[in-house]
Amino acid sequence: MTTEPDGMIWGYSEALGLDLCWRDKELLFRDPATGEFLLNQLQTQDALENAEARAREEHAARRDAETRLRELEAELRRHRGEE
Repeated sequence: MTTEPDGMIWGYSEALGLDLCWRDKELLFRDPATGEFLLNQLQTQDALENAEARAREEHAARRDAETRLRELEAELRRHRGEE
C-alpha cells in the first residue's frame, strides 16, 4: 500500500488488474496503465442518461431537418410548376 501526499491510499490488485484507491472515504478504481479513474455506478448512470438525452435531441433535430427539407422540396416543385 502507498500513501500519497494528498492522503490517498492505494495499492495494486493483481486479481482485478487495477489500482484500488481510498480517498475522501470513497473507494476508487484506477487503470494503472493510464492513471485514469474508472467511473463509479452513479457516474456511469449519469453518463448514460446524458448520452440518451443527447441522442433524443439529435433525433428530434434530424426529424425537424428532414421535415423542413421535404417542405422546401415541395416549395421548389411548386415554383417550377411541377405540381
